[in-house]
Amino acid sequence: MKKIFTLAFLLTAFCNAGFSQNNLMLNINHKLADADFALDLGAKNNLDNNFKVTRLQYYISGISVINGNGTEKIFDKIWILVDAANPTFVDMGEIELEDISTIKFH
Repeated sequence: MKKIFTLAFLLTAFCNAGFSQNNLMLNINHKLADADFALDLGAKNNLDNNFKVTRLQYYISGISVINGNGTEKIFDKIWILVDAANPTFVDMGEIELEDISTIKFH
């Protein structure tokens, strides 16, 4: 399943006028193989077996973002219940990091 489900994360930071902090928005786009994820969409797993997903929900926690010079911002109080049937946009709040290169989570 690891190869079948791919989460594409698009991080977008918007700058607030007059502040040195950025507002970080997390947008989760689900994929099934090479296609956009949709419930009841058929696919094959790595053993060439057909399957379809009728429900996909999961939690994300232990989120941290890292910028290009290695500075890390940890969001230890944010837990996200993701329902892949619906768009997922999460306002992570204001942060001082710029040039975000990596996101980690559990």
